[in-house]
Amino acid sequence: MERVKELSINTNSTALLMHLKNGCWLLFVVVSQQADDEEEMAKKPIKSLFTVKLTKYDETKKVALIKELKTVMEGMNLVQAKKFVESAPQVVKADITKDEAEALAEKLKAVGAVIDMD
Repeated sequence: MERVKELSINTNSTALLMHLKNGCWLLFVVVSQQADDEEEMAKKPIKSLFTVKLTKYDETKKVALIKELKTVMEGMNLVQAKKFVESAPQVVKADITKDEAEALAEKLKAVGAVIDMD
């Protein structure tokens, strides 16, 4: 007659020990990878808000960058945009969605900006 014993090794593993008719023992170990994956996902927070930062810029495209910043940053005039660009690194926009951050980064990269997204 076969006997089966279940042994819990740790939270993710279980061993089955089976005694066969001929006197031999068989050992099966079942490891649950799903538990590890769930723990990993719980540890990593999903980032939903991003910050777009102007780190530096191409001097030859400075005027185009100033004009683009004036249009994307509400309430900024040309003088303020010029000072903003010249004092890089600066945060262009903070706490925006990933799609907004990527779109803004692409616009600014097209006019010579070097962008860092956090």
